[in-house]
Amino acid sequence: MNKKREQFYSMFFSGEGLSLIDYLYNASCDEIMEFDILNDSIKQMFHTDGKYLIPKITDKFSALYSFVAQDIIHPDDIEIYKDLMNPETILEKLDKSPFHNFRFAHFRYRIQSGGYRWVEQCVITGEENGISKGKVLMFVFDFENQMKLQRGENISDEMGLISAKRDGVTHLYKSETFFSLCETKIQNEPNVKWCLFTLDIEHFKLFDEWYGRNMGDILLAKIGVVLSNYEKSLNALGGYLGQDDFVFLLPFDMNNISQIYEDVRSAVISFGFSVGFLPAIGVSFVDNEITVKEAFDRASIASSRAKKDVKNRIYVYDAKMRINTEKEYRILSDFIHALKNDEITFYLQPQVRISNRKIVGAEALARWIKPDGTIIWPNDFIPILEKYGFITDLDQIMWDNVFKWLRSWIDRGHKPVPISVNVSRTDIFTIDIASFFKELARKYKIPHNLIKIEITESAYAEITETIVELVRMLRSMGFAVLMDDFGSGYSSLNMLRNLNIDAIKLDGHFLNMHSDDSEFEKGVHILESVVNMTKQISTPIIVEGVENEKQVKFLEELGCRYAQGFFFYKGIPVSDFENVIADGSMIDDRGLQFKANEQLTIREFLDGNIYSDTMLNNVLGPVAFYDWDGAENVDIVRYNEQFYKAVGVSDFNEKIASIQKVMPPEDQPVLFSKLQEAFDNRLNGSSAALRFYKIDGTTSSFYIRFYFIGETDGKKRYYGAAADISSIIDLRQEIELITKYSKDNLIFVKRINEKWIYKVISHGLSDVVGLTPKELEDQMNNGQFAKRVLNQEKFGKFMKNVVLYSKANKDFKFVAQINDVNGELINVELDFHCVKNLSDNIRYVINTSIIK
Repeated sequence: MNKKREQFYSMFFSGEGLSLIDYLYNASCDEIMEFDILNDSIKQMFHTDGKYLIPKITDKFSALYSFVAQDIIHPDDIEIYKDLMNPETILEKLDKSPFHNFRFAHFRYRIQSGGYRWVEQCVITGEENGISKGKVLMFVFDFENQMKLQRGENISDEMGLISAKRDGVTHLYKSETFFSLCETKIQNEPNVKWCLFTLDIEHFKLFDEWYGRNMGDILLAKIGVVLSNYEKSLNALGGYLGQDDFVFLLPFDMNNISQIYEDVRSAVISFGFSVGFLPAIGVSFVDNEITVKEAFDRASIASSRAKKDVKNRIYVYDAKMRINTEKEYRILSDFIHALKNDEITFYLQPQVRISNRKIVGAEALARWIKPDGTIIWPNDFIPILEKYGFITDLDQIMWDNVFKWLRSWIDRGHKPVPISVNVSRTDIFTIDIASFFKELARKYKIPHNLIKIEITESAYAEITETIVELVRMLRSMGFAVLMDDFGSGYSSLNMLRNLNIDAIKLDGHFLNMHSDDSEFEKGVHILESVVNMTKQISTPIIVEGVENEKQVKFLEELGCRYAQGFFFYKGIPVSDFENVIADGSMIDDRGLQFKANEQLTIREFLDGNIYSDTMLNNVLGPVAFYDWDGAENVDIVRYNEQFYKAVGVSDFNEKIASIQKVMPPEDQPVLFSKLQEAFDNRLNGSSAALRFYKIDGTTSSFYIRFYFIGETDGKKRYYGAAADISSIIDLRQEIELITKYSKDNLIFVKRINEKWIYKVISHGLSDVVGLTPKELEDQMNNGQFAKRVLNQEKFGKFMKNVVLYSKANKDFKFVAQINDVNGELINVELDFHCVKNLSDNIRYVINTSIIK
């Protein structure tokens, strides 16, 4: 028994959660005393009348010690008592105890009715426990029935009956005792408006998995302390039913119930645990028309509603809840008949490769179709099946139907695609999944690689060891295993590495592009993080819930390859799916692939162990942060050395505030529009060529790429990467000046896909024929300019020879007769110069001149 109790008390020395002194004060004890060892005095803090032979005394501690050792303790236990309570050694032994400043022992106390009774006596000291130096607190607990149970004896004595029926961790009444005492209490106080509430901790099983059973017991003990305090102050009764289920009878007062909830909630959060482990309370009134157990059933119904409500965690039972429960029972009854009548079938929702829109697989979705054609949708029955433990019956029918259909499709001579089926947490607990799928594959002679098994992310977190082994077995058999609903909050990179799954299905709610700015940005960051995480472990990802083209483009830019959703296909009947894939043209049989190192991530450049600030700045080039007030003022608030050098002006600091003032008026609206465009398109940003005045009044031209990165002090902040393009602009202007004072015209000619493409560089010829350079370029490309040539016969022969000249890379000339802007006949010499070893497919430069 001591070893078991040592394990229990060790929980309080883990450094987290409920303190031991709080537990001792709030547990159901018979005696509490404070001893001042240095002054040899006693302060009796709590005493149970009529039980032990310990008197209500205020005498010296040494006298009490001698009295108890000689007259109260069972002769066989005196040495144990002395070892614990000797005034000369008590402080020294507490200091050296494995549980620093705390010790306990079991021995028998003489009781007033005669005979002895086992107790657990605890002593505790230390300023860390709020106890002054030299003082010791003593707590005495009735331990008779625990000792009898250990020896296998029956519990029959009245004095220990109630104590034995309290739970050892929470010190609240066990189930049958609680309900019996409630009936008695209600009968004895008929004028009180009684109510009963149930309380449990959401995801408590997951709590035990994450933090360990010991920490779970500490949390239960803390909740027990909270409820025990209210037992005394509210004329109430508290019960513990096992797991994380508590029940409480009290006079109805919503303020009191709300305060109890807050105290329990605070107890959970005080441990530093996730707010995901919050209490839920269901309340039911107790009256003469129903029993306490019936009230408990109603409170449980209300509690189940509270668990589904993030904001309101306290629900009071009403008749509508009973109606909903009865509706659920009717659905369960109808479902049993549906299984017998073959009303359960499946639809298939294709999964596609985004790049070519072809099908790489499909997910089997449950459909309940009644004989009259009425469809009961999954949202209306699957949660109920999960709630009442019937989901495995549905899943087994689904799996068998999928295997059977695959066999039929193959036998009809068609190419199959892999089909995904869902496996629930309940399935994993109740049946041998690996053996079941192996037998289905044998029965229908289906290759294992045609089945993909989807297991929800929450299941991986709650039963990790079981899942790891199941995934290993399934994959060793050749089945693919997918993690479904990824992103709901349980997963980590280490978990994914340990599981070694084949693919991840990302929950599509992150794709909500209709949400507000902050939610949209959060979704973008989460998606990017998930995609980067999956790249680290070379695992393909399928994104669910894709509904529009904008989302598709967004996913492509992130590097996602596979998707599933209404934009591509809804869940469709099997016959419709067969029509889609029948000829094989819509099938991509490469399956789910991951291309290693396919995309460079910016995080690689943020590793301070590899790249210095100087090197990183050289990689990034000239960059700056800009603040825009949303109207007509833009400031540069941060910049790097490369940006400063690129600007290259002595009065730089005077120009970084209100930069629009040092821009030509016609460029200012362009700046503002591009900033707005970057705000609207946060993934791709915007770009523009903008001019800025120098000291001498001339301008420098910069090509700037803007990205919106957030808001600061009411202003929109942007990242801008700049490149000085002044020399390029100057070159363009020089070409324009040359042609402005020349009647010659320069034309670049490309050969693309057996077609000649013309680009007019200067405008000598265009002036002659009365066209702008753009109009001349358009007419040359659409064939209209050729019709201006008057000597058509000669021109036709020339064009036939052009192909021969181009293949031989030869220069050639032709004189065309055309009418000028005034309608007069002129001769234009077209001098074709072959250009070799240039990019962009430029084959010829045509120089035109007028022949007098």
